[in-house]
Amino acid sequence: MIEINPNHDKVMIKSRDVIINDSTIMDSDNRCVMEITEKAIMIEQANQIAFKGADILELGFGMGLSALAIQNHKPKSHTIVEAHPKILKKLYEWAKDRPSVKVIEGYWHLNIDLFEQYDGIFFDTYRDPYDKQFFANYELWLNPGGKFTFYNPDFYGRVPLYFKDNDKLELIKTKHKIYDYYIPILTKSL
Repeated sequence: MIEINPNHDKVMIKSRDVIINDSTIMDSDNRCVMEITEKAIMIEQANQIAFKGADILELGFGMGLSALAIQNHKPKSHTIVEAHPKILKKLYEWAKDRPSVKVIEGYWHLNIDLFEQYDGIFFDTYRDPYDKQFFANYELWLNPGGKFTFYNPDFYGRVPLYFKDNDKLELIKTKHKIYDYYIPILTKSL
């Protein structure tokens, strides 16, 4: 069961303005939401969960780096959930010529009734107070054999222990700037 605080959600979106340019998205407190240097990580994560004919759920659009990589695999469907109005505007512009893309506006936890079953799920939201609840429930929306990944801000591979079955967790090592980065992949049992 996902417990939500609707009052918190109304404040969250109103208090977070973002500044978007070609290389970064910054929040109103000058914290980096996303930067172009994450492109290699986003592509590798997309490559781990997407394939031709797949149904993909992506939570958080950001700069569209992972979305573009997912689209390169030619999925059957690509559902993207985004809450921020400025980023939604960019998402709609980006998606207009991509018929497999379905946009869900708003916070994921307020839209779970719109979720279907997916072959791959990519979770990359910003400062999401409900992320642990998604991690505890991701299998509800994942097909058997499907893969789930998320942006892991812990570059050294210590993935938070949010998961029921850590034996399903695989860490794929890649590079980010000068650091090793570990991409977490969880596969749902067949």
